[in-house]
Amino acid sequence: VGYLALLQNIQSRNTEEAEVRHKAKVAEQSKTLKAAVAEYKRRYKRAPPKGFDQWWNFAQQHNVKFVDDYDGMVSDLAPFWELSGDR
Repeated sequence: VGYLALLQNIQSRNTEEAEVRHKAKVAEQSKTLKAAVAEYKRRYKRAPPKGFDQWWNFAQQHNVKFVDDYDGMVSDLAPFWELSGDR
């Protein structure tokens, strides 16, 4: 087996593994608003933000695949949640 064939075999295996992981990740996403709220509370130790139900409806209408993953956004906004909101 040549080097190129070996690389193609590795790439094919990696692609297949990635597809399996992606399908599993999609399958574990919440299927209802109630489940999404519970998952949000479990992950982030707070209630979802105001309007979460409207976002959920939008996500369902537009076939959003990952409705439970906000890690990046939560991390980016963390410093602002420390502010009181008072001037």
